[in-house]
Amino acid sequence: MSEHPPSTPPSPVQQGPDGPYIQIPGYHLRLTLWRETDAGDAVELFNHPDVGKWACLRPYPYGPKDYQFIASILPLHRTLAPSFLNATPPPLSTLESCPMFPLSALRDDQGRVVGSANVGPSQKEVGAWEIAYDLHPSLQGRGIGRIMVQTLIEFTRWLGVKRVVAFCETSNIPSSCLLKKLGFTYVGEKLQQYPEDKGGDVRIIHGYELKL
Repeated sequence: MSEHPPSTPPSPVQQGPDGPYIQIPGYHLRLTLWRETDAGDAVELFNHPDVGKWACLRPYPYGPKDYQFIASILPLHRTLAPSFLNATPPPLSTLESCPMFPLSALRDDQGRVVGSANVGPSQKEVGAWEIAYDLHPSLQGRGIGRIMVQTLIEFTRWLGVKRVVAFCETSNIPSSCLLKKLGFTYVGEKLQQYPEDKGGDVRIIHGYELKL
């Protein structure tokens, strides 16, 4: 899984005035580093009912104190992100210990965080990387989510990952439809324990797989 193909395509990451970023094709949106000043945007995004209710492990309601988790790993993100600008992808081992994808903040042309897209080693499927994503409801229904996830998949392919998985609740029809449109295959059900702030129950979730 960690071996790169003989002919590696160029990195999709570009250097901007505020640091490395990945452009979302066709939109004035970029996947960027989070910033210390993004706490307000994170609270607004993650507290929206149509966003917060689907996140299993993220606190909901989400408060300013919860942003400390992101803030605490920003120095690591700023160290890792420049390695994405190299012609050769960094070893997967350098990212496997990072608890959050460095360029996971979806930012509009006004600098506001309006979504997130994460990828990293899956805790549910050995040997696979897992994708998760959020998009503010004001941007949904326009194809942005699909292109954002596709862009992240292309980055994951550039890294040399061979298998990507994603999970969603059985009632999250929009997410399952998005995954199918991107070529993911349904691989079965899993049981997921939810934290107390999400009800504390065990729910059935659907698993999807994409081989790169």
